[in-house]
Amino acid sequence: MNLKKLKGSFLIFFLLASSCSSFSFDRMELGADPMVDHVAQWTRSARLYHQFDTTIIVDVTYYSAWLREKTVKWRTDSQRLGPEEIARLQMEQQEENDQYAQFYVAIYTTDSEWSRLSKGDPAWTVFVQTPEGPVFSETPVKIRQETMPWGNSVPYDPRFRSFYRVDVPRAKIAPGEMKLVLSSLLGEVAVSWDKQ
Repeated sequence: MNLKKLKGSFLIFFLLASSCSSFSFDRMELGADPMVDHVAQWTRSARLYHQFDTTIIVDVTYYSAWLREKTVKWRTDSQRLGPEEIARLQMEQQEENDQYAQFYVAIYTTDSEWSRLSKGDPAWTVFVQTPEGPVFSETPVKIRQETMPWGNSVPYDPRFRSFYRVDVPRAKIAPGEMKLVLSSLLGEVAVSWDKQ
């Protein structure tokens, strides 16, 4: 066999083989985000259906004392905070945690009217269920996802969501299981944590 023909055949085979393969990268992993796992430990999800249609999908993160500690550490490391800034941040987190049970709520609904928690006529009533009865939240505050304490480190798909911060007075909640309820005319969804 002629060496020139052999080289030509090999080249054609190589070009055909390489054109059949494809290389794709969905995303580049530059490093794991530890806050996603920390936030996931304190995030609960629930859905409500009405006549086989989804009324609401909700993901709620309870901003517990433990998650607050992890957030302070993450900010300390990522922003290279000095000792005074760290002490101030820790004190702010402690005071806020003593005053409120705080939740970050991400809502998806098929009808935008059903995603309102904070306007004049909200679609949902939000409260913490206790043995003594419901403890209602202060008026929820609509926020942007990136303004949450852990930024964009969420363990769920944030697209098409409305985000709210919900503060429930801590003094009225006994230690133990924490159960947050969103109630409406169509029904209610509840998520719970077995520890505070």
